[in-house]
Amino acid sequence: NKYSYLPDISVIVCLCLMIYLIFVHLPKQKVVHAYYIPEKYQVHLTTYQIFCHIVSVYILLIYLRSLLLLLTSVPDPSPKCQQIIGKQPLSFFKIDYMYVLKQSISGFPEITCGDMIFSGHTLIYMITGMSYHTYFKQVPFYNLTKIFVFIFCGISSFSLIVTHMHYTIDVILACLFSIFIWIGTHNQKIFLIQ
Repeated sequence: NKYSYLPDISVIVCLCLMIYLIFVHLPKQKVVHAYYIPEKYQVHLTTYQIFCHIVSVYILLIYLRSLLLLLTSVPDPSPKCQQIIGKQPLSFFKIDYMYVLKQSISGFPEITCGDMIFSGHTLIYMITGMSYHTYFKQVPFYNLTKIFVFIFCGISSFSLIVTHMHYTIDVILACLFSIFIWIGTHNQKIFLIQ
């Protein structure tokens, strides 16, 4: 597919958006833990606490993804992968785990096939969107930056399906797991180190 590079470029843009949020935008404002709590009980978060929350959510999601990659196997929708491994799912016992480990540690795998359930690209898109939703300056009514980030993340997630990098269920599961873990960890004291 001639547009298969789009999801990877979207990940780079999302990482740049996160760097801007954490290191440029957040130090200039007071961020409260939850806006629905009365003002006298609000806890103001530091940039470090917010960074810890974002990284912790990403680590939890990667652990969950790693577990599901070992437990599930579906045929890869990518034409390149179908040429390499065929249209059959990879068997748990036929995977070269040392190769997978080397590729995952390098950070830039040559080509990955069979790592479908669930989308790692979508995790980054969702964490970016939820970070902006939760921590970007609260403005009544509409905030154009948040709207832009949500539209960008939505289009990026859709591009994974259009370019045949992932199945629809991969993207939907990544969205659901991201939302549940984000909400579940947002109010936990472990991420709000004083």
